[in-house]
Amino acid sequence: MSKNKQRLWLFFMLFLYAIIAVVGFGIAYFVKTTFFQAKQAVPKVSSITPLPTQPGWKTYTNSSVKITFSYPPTDTVKTSSYGFGVTSLMLSQTNGDVDLQMLLLPKTLAQTVGQDFDGYYAMQDNTSKVIKSPLSQDNATETFTKIDNRSINGLKALDYQSVSSNAKPDAQPEIGTFIQAGSNLILISTGKSNKTALEQMLESFRYTQ
Repeated sequence: MSKNKQRLWLFFMLFLYAIIAVVGFGIAYFVKTTFFQAKQAVPKVSSITPLPTQPGWKTYTNSSVKITFSYPPTDTVKTSSYGFGVTSLMLSQTNGDVDLQMLLLPKTLAQTVGQDFDGYYAMQDNTSKVIKSPLSQDNATETFTKIDNRSINGLKALDYQSVSSNAKPDAQPEIGTFIQAGSNLILISTGKSNKTALEQMLESFRYTQ
């Protein structure tokens, strides 16, 4: 076979392989997009009627996290810092009872310790999972129930309810809200009977970019 015929045959084989590859890719793409393309679920965001903040409430401001909110005048705020951008707030009544708890920490750190906001946000409403309690000092777990997604003054947030593994039989469930504020995550929790005060505080919650 002459060199010209060899080149022509080689060119023909390469061209044939290229045609087969293109056709195969086209068929695979058609099958994938037609029969196996999963529909992306769009998380539902609930609309919650805001409750006005009560007159005379005090104002808390955290300049490093750039948040501010109002809280009952009978409460006192105890702040504890743990480094790495982690801060906890405890709002207690005059008799010592804890009214609200708040945990402020970087979102990336929260995900590392098991508080996956994006994962919670993508969960179906009223579904549950067992997680490590972020505010517990021991190895207690909690049954975490995602209630719904919501917006807190333009911020991405979600409501939840949880029951600790070491809770007393007559203990009321914990309720709360996760708020994504820039690169930080805010976790606010309280007892179920204190829902009105929680909603009033959330109405006053602000984040300044």
